[in-house]
Amino acid sequence: RGGAALSMRAVTGLPIKFLGTGEKIDALDVFDARRVAGRILGQGDVVALVEKAAADFDAAKAETMARRLAKGQFDLDDLAGQLEQMEKMGGMEGLMGLLPGVQKVKKQIAESGVDDKAIRRQRAIIGSMTRKERKKPEILQASRKRRIAAGAGVEAIQNAHSLLERGDEERLLPLCAQRAVAYLAFGPLSGGWLTGKYRRGEPFPAASRMTQRPEPYERLVSEHTFDALERLETLAWERRISMAGLSLAWLLSDERVGQVVVGPGRPEHLEPVREALAAPLSVAERDELSTVFS
Repeated sequence: RGGAALSMRAVTGLPIKFLGTGEKIDALDVFDARRVAGRILGQGDVVALVEKAAADFDAAKAETMARRLAKGQFDLDDLAGQLEQMEKMGGMEGLMGLLPGVQKVKKQIAESGVDDKAIRRQRAIIGSMTRKERKKPEILQASRKRRIAAGAGVEAIQNAHSLLERGDEERLLPLCAQRAVAYLAFGPLSGGWLTGKYRRGEPFPAASRMTQRPEPYERLVSEHTFDALERLETLAWERRISMAGLSLAWLLSDERVGQVVVGPGRPEHLEPVREALAAPLSVAERDELSTVFS
């Protein structure tokens, strides 16, 4: 890329004003040699990322989303909106290319299967749900999931699965692997429990899932859960990553899990994803984590 720019500059004797980043006419960026060099060297381009966000930013929608997040009302309609926004900003590949350090984990990203095709598939799945199902995904039983998969043109099963919710490990995950059915892990951080947000003996944070919609996670409130979370925190500290990053790495290390469905509400929520991709777990490390939460 740099060689092509230098060649055109030398042959024409004219300065480069714009850089094409896609196939459409609106995919033109103002050329900045320093920023282009940063992308080529894997240093990202945070300025371009901010410019893209500003260009596609809808203040009214953002304000509505913030209010919903504060009330713990984020649902699959909101997730679909976030995925659409991501596509408008250049998709997963375009955004990741602008983040510093991503080139170092390019191979892991490719192997994870998290790409723009996966994003489009998720949008198709959400689009095949009824309004009620998008508002209350906990009502999704096997028959509904089969209907949704057929409507979206995919053969997949999406269930809640995480270190704290492992009911599918013994039967469903092996069955999906045997029949070549994709398994999508939904709710990989168990409503914030695997992020370190909830502490033993402390009140739940305001506007968190446990204060806004606690019903799906009330069963997790136990001494055993807090013991496991404290051990997770220690293991994460030893690896110099967040608890959320280590929890996602555990999921990604399972070959039977086709995709992990995350719903970032803000750009910084993608950091645990980057951590997980950059720190793949060995079989022994995965088994250790599994034992902690067994």
